[in-house]
Amino acid sequence: MENLLSNSVILLLRLCDFYGILLMVSIFGSWFPQLDWYKQPLRFVRDVTDPPLNYARSIIPPLGMFDLSPIAVFFALQVVKALLSALVPVARF
Repeated sequence: MENLLSNSVILLLRLCDFYGILLMVSIFGSWFPQLDWYKQPLRFVRDVTDPPLNYARSIIPPLGMFDLSPIAVFFALQVVKALLSALVPVARF
């Protein structure tokens, strides 16, 4: 049972890492307006990352031309990872 819990936590931590990568792709992709976000795999990236970013934008409005919502989402992601790591001591590879 303990092994199953630690494996589940490791899986969730890796999913958080993968989501962070998708978030970075979305952020860097927004710098290139010629990208077609309606074609796969970019559509998948937008569909997965836009809901948390839009929610963060509703709480933290952009300051001029600076959008701080990705920082808030990254912070929330780090909090989730810290809580998961504290749940079960996991050996880092």
